[in-house]
Amino acid sequence: MIILDTTVLAYAVGGSHPLAAPCRRIIDAIGDGKVLATTTIEVIQAFLHIHAKRGRRSEAMDRAQAYMRLLAPLIVVEPADLEAGILLFGEHERLGAFECDPGRCGHAPNGRDHGLGRRWLSVNSWVDPCGPRRPIGPVALAWVLTT
Repeated sequence: MIILDTTVLAYAVGGSHPLAAPCRRIIDAIGDGKVLATTTIEVIQAFLHIHAKRGRRSEAMDRAQAYMRLLAPLIVVEPADLEAGILLFGEHERLGAFECDPGRCGHAPNGRDHGLGRRWLSVNSWVDPCGPRRPIGPVALAWVLTT
């Protein structure tokens, strides 16, 4: 199971960018059933916010709803997950609050796995402090999907 970051969703429907095509291939692979993926409610909300600022609100709503259906069931972040992210933020000064996102770090020692045994897919390059799992980038995953 792969957990998608807001960046992957945004680049997949965005304009000209080196990561746009790999992100689109990943979304297509999810739609084709080749990749099993989900995300958090907060990621969909962040996508809606970002996309609405760059275009029409109705288009942003349509795309957010399409992502909700594509990535269902979505992960629901609970207070214990948020607490794990806050503790992680305090333990690792090099990390910002977004790197300690509860959706990413639900498998931290104090967090929940959500029953997923998952990897986080992001265009950002950061070291996963949450355990042995590491984030994977869309270019690498898209390359694997096409080989």
